[in-house]
Amino acid sequence: MSKPKKKISKSSKSKLDTLKQTDGQGKSDSPSLEELLSTREINPFGTTELETLEDNLSSMNLNDLQRLAVQAGVMPSGNRTALKNKLKREFKKYSQSIKHTCLSTNHDIVTQETPVVDPDSEQGKSLKKLLNEGM
Repeated sequence: MSKPKKKISKSSKSKLDTLKQTDGQGKSDSPSLEELLSTREINPFGTTELETLEDNLSSMNLNDLQRLAVQAGVMPSGNRTALKNKLKREFKKYSQSIKHTCLSTNHDIVTQETPVVDPDSEQGKSLKKLLNEGM
């Protein structure tokens, strides 16, 4: 005895066609971190990575390099190679200043060198006495 075959309706076929399968690999057209954070609008170099800057510089002609130098605050003089080197140096200075600013800001928040209470005041003496009793 053979079993009757189930008929697949057209609506279930269309549902199967609309399903998508993923393979776990990222898409190449996904936005980079710089695009998400809009660093191009803030940073005069348009990137925060030295490798990306070097790729951009290698594809630029002299006029583009001079335009970028003016945006970055570098004197746009010299030939193409000298201008590339100036821009790389300025980029490294800019990156270090950003990192230094972030680190110094965090350092100021974490450590506080001035005492909260003056140790010679009555409040400071009572606090010191209270702390000594606890030990």
